[in-house]
Amino acid sequence: MPRCAASALPIRYVEPVFRPPSEAESLILPVTDGCSWNRCTFCEMYTAPQKAFRARDEAEVIDSIRRTGERYGTQPEYLSTLVVTLHDGGRRFLQAWPDWQALSQQGLFTEMARFLAALELRRTVFRSDHASNWLVLKGTLGADKTRLLAQVRAAIERPASAALRPAWMRGLQATRTPATSHGVNDERGEPTAWSTRPACASPAARGRCRLIRLRRRARPAGWR
Repeated sequence: MPRCAASALPIRYVEPVFRPPSEAESLILPVTDGCSWNRCTFCEMYTAPQKAFRARDEAEVIDSIRRTGERYGTQPEYLSTLVVTLHDGGRRFLQAWPDWQALSQQGLFTEMARFLAALELRRTVFRSDHASNWLVLKGTLGADKTRLLAQVRAAIERPASAALRPAWMRGLQATRTPATSHGVNDERGEPTAWSTRPACASPAARGRCRLIRLRRRARPAGWR
């Protein structure tokens, strides 16, 4: 992305904008302003009045996408996907959007197939290998589009034989609490209620859990 003043870009940014150095040349497309959680005691990124959380209007987001495409084209160098996991099973999210339902594992694969099928890209590195992704996909679009689509469709039709990432390896598996359902389904379609303590399902994960517990003990009172 060419370097220029934020006011000259086809997207409205709420200053100051924070990004890691590795994202310096990336174009950020915000669909919300601020942070929906904004309670971390160590973070001051969203404490300014103009950084209060709000969802952007759908028309504004679509217009930003259109104007960005007109100015910079629609051939990104890199494209990746991940699965969003909501804090505490999405309870706070559901308070604002009570009709929302999480996609099942099959729903995620179907969405990915539609997404890939609609893309018309050339020489774009594509990765869907984040810890949150059940199905690891790597390739270059559009050279590998047919192969990637075949992988996704095979996972839809024959999930038992697909090379899916185990739940504990996704780094998102939480410990299930006693039966209190709040309307959120897990990847298998089962109603769940979650605590925020990671599940220690493997030796590596158990070591990570011990480290987390030690860090929690060392934190000052009042820290999360």
